[in-house]
Amino acid sequence: MAAICAGWARSEITPPLGSRLRGYFVERLAEGVHDPLNAKALYLRDGTEELAFVALDLCSLDRRLTARARELAAEQLGLAPERLILHATHTHLGPFAHEHVELLAQRIVLAVAEARRSAAPVSAAAGRGTEESIAFCRRFLMQDGSVRTNPGRRNPEVVRPTAPIDPHCDVLVLVQADGRRLVVVNYALHLDTVGGKVMGADYPYFMEQLVRRVHGPQTDCLFIQGCSGDVNHIDVTRADQPKGFAQAEEIGTVLGAEVLKVIQRAEPVELGPLVYGSRQLRFEVEVPTDEQVTEARRVLAESEPAMRPDRVGAGRIVALAEKGSPLVVEVDAIKLGELALVAAPGELFCAFGLRLKATSSARLTLFAELCHDDMRYIPTADAAQAGGYESWSNILPVGAGDQIVDTALELLG
Repeated sequence: MAAICAGWARSEITPPLGSRLRGYFVERLAEGVHDPLNAKALYLRDGTEELAFVALDLCSLDRRLTARARELAAEQLGLAPERLILHATHTHLGPFAHEHVELLAQRIVLAVAEARRSAAPVSAAAGRGTEESIAFCRRFLMQDGSVRTNPGRRNPEVVRPTAPIDPHCDVLVLVQADGRRLVVVNYALHLDTVGGKVMGADYPYFMEQLVRRVHGPQTDCLFIQGCSGDVNHIDVTRADQPKGFAQAEEIGTVLGAEVLKVIQRAEPVELGPLVYGSRQLRFEVEVPTDEQVTEARRVLAESEPAMRPDRVGAGRIVALAEKGSPLVVEVDAIKLGELALVAAPGELFCAFGLRLKATSSARLTLFAELCHDDMRYIPTADAAQAGGYESWSNILPVGAGDQIVDTALELLG
């Protein structure tokens, strides 16, 4: 069996000042840069198979970007299109992907090319930590029986959160013979701690700074966003949480400390062989009429930006009209010896990640949401029935999340 070779590299994807930033109901134009946005590529090869996974400091992806990046990678690198997997970390301090397709695609291929050039045999270790103090379910049952997202701090009408978080801090460490090291971190927590108009990678930036301070400049980090559609950083029981970059630094430092603990006790793992599987799920949906789209655009143009059912529903109508039917969901599953990585689109609720990891036959399974295309929120059936912001905005049929998990498990075998 050929040894697993791995290489990693990054290229900067920070757009010009004045670029629109994605993530909120109000328009924001970038006024500065706190830390550069990056495309971070991990390239893997075992002698017969090769693939590249690229994590981008973006709020979400777009199918046009995925198609163009795969096209360029095939032309310039000879990489089979399906062997390039793109993932958005979900920072709310990055640009709209569809407005920078050519720049982003070129930088993605640049990172992959450098990662492939640097590929060499690696040793690997992996482990799982637990961090429960920085992530919170953001959907709450209220006294009137409704479910509300982000109901406000110290709200006396809150009864309880509607679901658990995923506390797993899963870590994979790859080390080349020359001492270069990559720390891959998979954790489920919205990257929405800062706000404002200054671009940055949010808390993973601070996590990486801590890890690099301890392990040196030859260490790089690649953050993978887990299933975090119903989770964020807001502790509604507290009124004294820090805000902005101060909170991002606090969260990144806490998470980084747990990562360091996992690195210290990580156990060696066998990486080969590299096995890749992919499947496209097709979901027939009702496409809105021209009249419905016109009315939806009117609501979006005239209503005050807010998390209201009419405005969120209008955004859903426009998204469905733009995507059409069927909605195509690509599910990828990578087996790397004792390890596995699953990639799927959308903001999946925590329950899906927990079920996949509990059921997977792999020793450690990483789950990357927000891959390939923007499929909005993917709630559980119970959450969809209960309502709330995420349920108002989702475009996939109820049950899609379970089909994604079932498909991933079938691909993993």
